[in-house]
Amino acid sequence: MMALGHEVVIEPLLEIVYQPGSLLDLIGVQAVLLTSANGARAVALRTTARNVAVVAVAPLRPQRRAKRALSTSLKAAAQASTR
Repeated sequence: MMALGHEVVIEPLLEIVYQPGSLLDLIGVQAVLLTSANGARAVALRTTARNVAVVAVAPLRPQRRAKRALSTSLKAAAQASTR
């Protein structure tokens, strides 16, 4: 773009703001379906449970997964969902 005379500006298109609220009740829940890394962070902020199976639409980057992982099975669940 710069070669064509355009100024390149990188700006976020949106800002994710996590809303405070009560903890999620995951008693009796077999699995949580996550569709984005932002969704994973939002769920992780609203529950202390780390023993619930997670099914992810796409694999998360290792550094993000390590930051707020809901379960150690996240990577396996994400890979299984892409097979």
